[in-house]
Amino acid sequence: GLMFALYLVWMVAIGVTYLLLSGMGVWDRLNGTYADLVTGQEATGGALISAGRVFGLAAVVGANAVLSLTVITVSFALQLDNGWTAIWVGVALLPANAAAGIGALLVAASGRRLSAPRLLAVGLALLAVACVSVAFTRSTPILLLVATIPMGLGVGLVFPIANQGTLETASDRPISRAAALGVAQQLGLAAGALAAASRSGPVMIGVSALVAGLLGAFT
Repeated sequence: GLMFALYLVWMVAIGVTYLLLSGMGVWDRLNGTYADLVTGQEATGGALISAGRVFGLAAVVGANAVLSLTVITVSFALQLDNGWTAIWVGVALLPANAAAGIGALLVAASGRRLSAPRLLAVGLALLAVACVSVAFTRSTPILLLVATIPMGLGVGLVFPIANQGTLETASDRPISRAAALGVAQQLGLAAGALAAASRSGPVMIGVSALVAGLLGAFT
């Protein structure tokens, strides 16, 4: 349950920060500056900073963190607590990968019949179920692997919707928006790895260096 709780805390923190800065007029000033810079150029993607873009990227960071943290936690539990080899752990996680593919196919097939918020809610609910299940089944390998299936399905539902919400208005700056999405994904994966490795000093230092490198490369 800790993984999903951290995801919810992250999203609430982003929401509160966005509303506070919006009330202070920070976003309006930034969007106004951006509009002045692109005056005379074709710009059809709307404001530089909007609620949809902020929450879309935040959702991508959070979902990737949950994915990374869950997979690493399951891998540690199977290898360290149950003596599985790395090869068998990789094979055992294949059903979760298949579930993610099925989730993405469901989004593609149901996108016109079901609204994106409903699909997103289902995906988040599946991630919650997976996180709680992993927390209570670490001592039973079979149940632990079964718990990764709703995680994969949830990821398959959440990622396409979050990505589409981030990229759908990127007609004026498609490359920069795609780059921002990629950075959000990598930061989420790194954050999940950092959380999973927090009990290991050397690994934590290594992941911290990775996060610092990513931040330095894109700032």
